[in-house]
Amino acid sequence: PEVTVPPQPIVKIYPDKAKTQTDFDGKWVVGSREEKFVLVSTQPGTVTLPAIHVPWWNIETSRWEEANLPAKVLTVLGMLPPVSSGQISPSVQAPSVASIESDHQMNAQMPANFGTSDGAKPLPWSWITGGCLTLWLVTLVAWWRERLKRNGQGQEMAKKDTGKFESERKAIQGVKAACLEQSAEKTRAALLQWASIKQEGRPCRSLGMVAHIMKQPVSDSAEISAAIWNLDRTLYTTSAEQQTWDGRQFWETVKPAITAKPPKFHKQENVLPPLYLH
Repeated sequence: PEVTVPPQPIVKIYPDKAKTQTDFDGKWVVGSREEKFVLVSTQPGTVTLPAIHVPWWNIETSRWEEANLPAKVLTVLGMLPPVSSGQISPSVQAPSVASIESDHQMNAQMPANFGTSDGAKPLPWSWITGGCLTLWLVTLVAWWRERLKRNGQGQEMAKKDTGKFESERKAIQGVKAACLEQSAEKTRAALLQWASIKQEGRPCRSLGMVAHIMKQPVSDSAEISAAIWNLDRTLYTTSAEQQTWDGRQFWETVKPAITAKPPKFHKQENVLPPLYLH
């Protein structure tokens, strides 16, 4: 049931919201209700909270019973009376002028480094200097390692380029030797090897690809294409016709393309368009 607190003359009553709960313990349904009240006094005096009686039905004995909460008396004292000067304990005394002067002299004679073991206090700038020095050393080591890494990469690239140049030079010499030997078969094999080197190791399997590679460094490639086509046709003729193939003339024709240096790529400047067209 709901519990009510009657009004009191010297207090204000603020009831809180009641909390109800119903549970089942496996045999019985158990219900509970919790109520809270806040009492705020307005003046000194005595407050009597009345007794609370809650009737309930006992299902085991089949009869009414009553739960009782006895009355409670509260005493509100109010503010404490002020303490007069005559009630101050005689043990509490104000410091004398002489004691104040002696303390002042003792503080004046006390060294500035009193309370430390060696008299030295760490200054903030010393820690800052140490931190900056540490960061500088770390940066120097990182820069040195990066420089070694770049130098190593540069040396590896230089070795790679040198090896590629040497392989290409030997391949060109092989093409020239095969042409001067007047051998169409050897010339074809040497050209395929040279084209494979130009393609970064990717195998070249036809003279058509060789002709395509030779077109890049020269402006007029019609004569070169005709010479390679003639070489390819010669390879499918009889041995007597292959002997009439002119390897020297073929070398003079393809020499400008096979010995041409790769074009240099210049970095283009980023030229901004004009803001106004007039």
